[in-house]
Amino acid sequence: RAIYPPKWEQRDLLEDGIYTKTGAYARMNFAYTYVLKCADGNMYIGSTTDLKRRLEEHHNGACTHTSGRRPLELVYYEACRSVDAARQREDYHGKTAG
Repeated sequence: RAIYPPKWEQRDLLEDGIYTKTGAYARMNFAYTYVLKCADGNMYIGSTTDLKRRLEEHHNGACTHTSGRRPLELVYYEACRSVDAARQREDYHGKTAG
């Protein structure tokens, strides 16, 4: 049974920002590294600038690498300050045990 996105993460995925010391809400532009557990037991590691959209694409079968390996479960994600940082983390998770 796929969990998409996990209910405890829905709020996090929708609010990409922080509250400043004055209480004002500031929008942040994050890039994300994420790990999906596939139905075949393997893990898929990716990065994106729009995590919610990308998970929908995986869930709907629009991604070649995971379309035949559904259902998928988001098991991990992290926000990075840049696309380059997210790709470096993706490489790190792909080359090591993470």
